[in-house]
Amino acid sequence: MTYPLDKAFFWMVDIVPSKGEDIEEAKEIVRKGPVIWLSKKLMCHIDDSTFEDTDAFAKLFNWRARLFFNQKEKFMKHVAVLQGVHDTSGKQPIELPSAELNELLKKPHKGGWFQTAIVSQHGWNAIVGFLFIACVLLYLGAP
Repeated sequence: MTYPLDKAFFWMVDIVPSKGEDIEEAKEIVRKGPVIWLSKKLMCHIDDSTFEDTDAFAKLFNWRARLFFNQKEKFMKHVAVLQGVHDTSGKQPIELPSAELNELLKKPHKGGWFQTAIVSQHGWNAIVGFLFIACVLLYLGAP
């Protein structure tokens, strides 16, 4: 559905990679926003990552994660752990095995199933849909 719009947009607009390393990465930044280069900087160049980068990335979390689960502080702890690993081993986070990376990030608290259900768009849609249907059924069942 968006393919024709995508083609028309990039036919009219010439993308120059200022944040991306190549044209394709620059196009992804245009499509999805700064999350692409912020996550790449976090995973591949954590030694160049600044507080402003971390703060900008944390602001990209949805409102439920920020409001209900204090995701910004948790993310700051994750970044501190990853920077500590880089300081001691010299490895970027992308160079770590996924099992080791998951184990490192469990310590500053990873969310459980309830947090995942509230924060994810599919889980939130299911909860809101269930509540809406329950309210309608209660309303229709009332005398």
